Amino acid sequence: MNLKDICDLKSLRNTIVYVNRNGFVVNPHFTPFSYPWSSGANYYNVPIQSELLSSLTIDYQRALFRGRVPSGLENARITDGYITADSFCDIKLGMSMFRDAHHYFSLVSKSVESYSQLATEMDDREFLTDDELFSELQKTLNSKYNTSYVKQLTPAQKLDVARELHFKYRSSNGQIRRLLYLTQYEVDQLFPTRQ
Repeated sequence: MNLKDICDLKSLRNTIVYVNRNGFVVNPHFTPFSYPWSSGANYYNVPIQSELLSSLTIDYQRALFRGRVPSGLENARITDGYITADSFCDIKLGMSMFRDAHHYFSLVSKSVESYSQLATEMDDREFLTDDELFSELQKTLNSKYNTSYVKQLTPAQKLDVARELHFKYRSSNGQIRRLLYLTQYEVDQLFPTRQ
């Protein structure tokens, strides 16, 4: 595991937002505010109803951990079968890093450049949803090729755009295939997947 240096308030804000967006990017069935294994649902939201782990039956606790209950979790809070993020994170302190709810929400839905930098530092893969990546693709098409349509690109231009999506935005092969109308074979030849 690598540790990431956080040198200033902006870097801290971007890191908090990046982590809270993660589940949303990976699983389209969630939002940054509903993914249950993230603290994102706790930020500027109604407190999540939960129970103390120690107040639950020992059988339930063992079933939750599929074995013995780890020590030190007596004060952990449980909801819907998982430990809530506020058992491990100081949510109030995290929220105090942002000016207000509007500031936090705008960072969750924007700041692609910051996510790109963080993804590179953490060697993380996909960090934008298809819709967000499509928006960045449109900017690239307009600025480089003076068009808004992928279908107007030559095969060589499509491959150049694919490389930009892969290296600049760390897009997955599936995202590149979907957005550029390439075959899976073409994309996998450009960017072989790790086995």
